[in-house]
Amino acid sequence: MKQWTQAILILSVLLSQSALAQTMLSGQVDLRPIQQSINATPEVNLNFGNAIIQGFAEGLRGSNDNLADVLSTVAGLRVMVYDDIESDVMLPLYNETLSQLAFEGWTAAIEIRDDDDQVDVYIKESVDFVDGIMVMVNEQNGDLVFVNIYGALDPVFIGQVISSGINFGDLDLDDLKDLAQQ
Repeated sequence: MKQWTQAILILSVLLSQSALAQTMLSGQVDLRPIQQSINATPEVNLNFGNAIIQGFAEGLRGSNDNLADVLSTVAGLRVMVYDDIESDVMLPLYNETLSQLAFEGWTAAIEIRDDDDQVDVYIKESVDFVDGIMVMVNEQNGDLVFVNIYGALDPVFIGQVISSGINFGDLDLDDLKDLAQQ
């Protein structure tokens, strides 16, 4: 009987450690419900954790130290892009996601409405850092984009990006590299 009790205790500890390891970080958004609601495979589906991001950061070290420093604060990146989603699925899902972010304490930083196109940028902050950024794009042509960047992000860099007036429709990595070098 004692062996069974010890085995159950050890199993419980191992399972609780596994559950703790899967806990989401403060700025990380669980995009699985979106994927399940759409019931389709995204055209683009990136899911980079800390190890890959750190590899990118170190790959830039020496050629662009500022961008490498910024990337070294990122714990993860998730990007999902869907094409040709029916509007009766898309709009309720998009609005539900906005409501959920607001409920979880995210702040609407940027809202753009252009005809039937929507762009929303939400930020999750702690005292000293931006814990997460969630960018969502809903285009009238049926395209949906979800981007979640999370970690202990530098608020000065985030402020520079937002205040620089970069047109997010034309945003590319070169724009971020130039901004990081300022």
